Amino acid sequence: VAGRGDGGRDLASAAEMESEYAGLLVEACEGAGFFRNSLAEPALRHALSATDADLWQDFLRSGTANNLFSGKDPEEWFRTHLERKLLSMLSPLSVEYFETCYQELTTLTYKGSDGADETCGLAGLVENWERFSSPNSLIDDLQLKLHLLSYRAPAGFQQPLSAIRQALTALRTEQTPERQARLLAAEQQLFDAIRKRIELEQFLRHAERRHITPGDRFQRTLRAAASARLEQKLLLPAVQKKLDEWDDYQ
Repeated sequence: VAGRGDGGRDLASAAEMESEYAGLLVEACEGAGFFRNSLAEPALRHALSATDADLWQDFLRSGTANNLFSGKDPEEWFRTHLERKLLSMLSPLSVEYFETCYQELTTLTYKGSDGADETCGLAGLVENWERFSSPNSLIDDLQLKLHLLSYRAPAGFQQPLSAIRQALTALRTEQTPERQARLLAAEQQLFDAIRKRIELEQFLRHAERRHITPGDRFQRTLRAAASARLEQKLLLPAVQKKLDEWDDYQ
């Protein structure tokens, strides 16, 4: 198709765009867990086998797609997925700030024996389970916050966050020491990943200082500073520029 002139290139571009769109749709369904209930696959197959060009509308028109969203707006669902994907690509958090965000969202508040507010981390979740006003709602809130955090997490931290979410899901139905240990092990996996990443970044910064000269490291900064100093020395920069152009012309 690509070798048939402008029309062929247009068809190839359209096919490539449809392929990318289909990939995003499959990714969104997988992230939402739609494949687990066997509803997404028939809807996707119906959309991909349709003859018209509107993949999204074909997906929505399939008989099983109506059961996926449980009253939610499909357009809003897919737009939210795309926004989160774009956000994760353009603005990942630094490791230090990611750790701060994680510690903040996993600091849990409950009522102590004297009625005053007390806090704990995930390590105290089972111990204080009955003291939370609504433990199941707390788990739902943690799941959502960890899911959103994963979109802005540095590369490599998504898997440990997913393990923590899975451990929280298991803990919802039964608060046993074994499931608590699973949660703490998943969280320790995340802490280990954070520690290793910080150590790696420190090593790379140290290696850069040792093996790259300051002139090379700060080449752009020094060039910009030199240019700024030169402009400051000129009383009339615009006039000086014209004079320099005239000298070049002569």
